[in-house]
Amino acid sequence: MVLDSTENPELVFTRKQLACLVVHQFLCTIPTPSWMMKGKGKESMTMAGEEGFVDFSLWYSDEPANFEAVCAYLTALFTYMEKIATEPGWLEQGAEEWPVVMRLRSLKNADDEQLKRMLASDSEASRTPFKPLEFIALPEPSTDPPLLGVPDGAGVVFANKQVGFGRSATMEEVAVGTTPEACPIVLVTPPLKDDEVLIVVGVESLVVVEGYGRTARMTRVNRTVPPTKDSPWRTRTMLFMDALELDGYDSTSSDALPDLLPGHVDRELQKAYTAFSSGSPTPYAHVATGLWGCGAFGGNEEVKTMIQWCAAAFAGVPLSFAYTGDRSAFFLRFREFADVAKRDAWAAEEVIEALKSIRSDDKENNRAPLAFVLRVLSGRQLVPASSLSISS
Repeated sequence: MVLDSTENPELVFTRKQLACLVVHQFLCTIPTPSWMMKGKGKESMTMAGEEGFVDFSLWYSDEPANFEAVCAYLTALFTYMEKIATEPGWLEQGAEEWPVVMRLRSLKNADDEQLKRMLASDSEASRTPFKPLEFIALPEPSTDPPLLGVPDGAGVVFANKQVGFGRSATMEEVAVGTTPEACPIVLVTPPLKDDEVLIVVGVESLVVVEGYGRTARMTRVNRTVPPTKDSPWRTRTMLFMDALELDGYDSTSSDALPDLLPGHVDRELQKAYTAFSSGSPTPYAHVATGLWGCGAFGGNEEVKTMIQWCAAAFAGVPLSFAYTGDRSAFFLRFREFADVAKRDAWAAEEVIEALKSIRSDDKENNRAPLAFVLRVLSGRQLVPASSLSISS
């Protein structure tokens, strides 16, 4: 049983079925699924990495890579087990009352007219207006439920191609590790392709983690919510989308920004649109996101933020960006950019057209794509180009 965006795009579980899988992951009694194996016999390994994170044995080390993060994941796990053992109704609901859905979504140009228009980026043929944009300043990253898109929105998970949990505290590892019911995704999800995203609906986050990496630590256990149809977790939606891994590009040997190399803008735009439009036919009330792909993957914050806002426009959903204080200067610039875009009624197609028009040998505008797009579309300088830099 494995997800396939063409042949088997969706799996629906009851909470009891997921509990069985999570308990096996806890006991380390679940075998590595055959579809994950590469090679044969002793030379075999899993697609999840050389350690094969199909169970929770990685959290049982005497010296975990990130002690505070692992403590948070184990607290979530034991809280989950306490709930299923003591709280009435937790496991009794069927798939009709509380379905947990895992869906691998892919869109093709021939099947989605909006996708076709988006990738064409022809502002003379179509003009897509931008949706509202909200900025949420935080002292540090947090998994507080309102920041996850709960209850009627969706939350972006900055995923790797091989989705799942881990033993440090990347955004994805925290999102999955604090949500035991999401952990079985490693058993059914193959590595994401360039046009695929994973959507998980109906899983409950049990602890709040604040901070990132070495600073991550648990701050509280989430308040108990009765497992009824009115629970905000019943519709909680996680959007797993992997960004291009651009950290391997040598920026010293070329003026070109890796984000703007041929095909890269379209790849990221399609990835984000496939995720943001997955609530169709009823759009999400909003999508909660942040600086997707701008950390270890080496993406440029200006390009990635413009792409996400344009994808949200094509998907017809408002976007909320959470950011921390060290990114305040960038988001002040982007807020001004967005205000001009809305005031002058720019179309999302125009922004993508302008972004794609930056030449690889144009050193100045590769360093300041936000200012370039603003200048092209309005003739107005946002801030001196020299003050804008590429984010690592």
